[in-house]
This record gives sequence, C-alpha cells and structure tokens, in this order.
Amino acid sequence: HVIAKKVEGKATSEDIRRGAELAAYFSFARHSGKVPVDYTDVANVKPVPGGDPGRVYYSHQKTISVNPQEAKKLLSKQF
Repeated sequence: HVIAKKVEGKATSEDIRRGAELAAYFSFARHSGKVPVDYTDVANVKPVPGGDPGRVYYSHQKTISVNPQEAKKLLSKQF
C-alpha cells in the first residue's frame, strides 16, 4: 500500500502515478512491463475483520497502468 499525504490540497495525477509506480516496483510484478494499480481515497480503505496485519479491502477505486521500472528514477533522486 502507498498512502500519499498532502500538506495542502488533493493528490495530483502526478502524485498518483508516482505512488502507483512505487507500489508496482515493490510488488511481485516488479519485472513486468505494465502493471495495473488500483487507487482510492484513504477513507475508502478498511481493514479486513479478523484478517492479517496489512490486509485491507477498498471501494470506489480507479485503476492506472504503470511501468514499475519508472520507480528507479524516483528512488535514485537525492532529496
């Protein structure tokens, strides 16, 4: 899961794309060309009752397809 917290305003399409690339890169699909990633507002994410830690369900999602290898550019930047 990736949760983006903005100091002001809503997440931009660029924020969503970057988060999706990071999620795909750190998933089992790291070596795939295009990976579909679901995203939604954090208010739509709920823990699965009795589920393992980190197990969630969500609603009102949209899907974006990203290349996980694009995350390497983000990870190599010096902040």
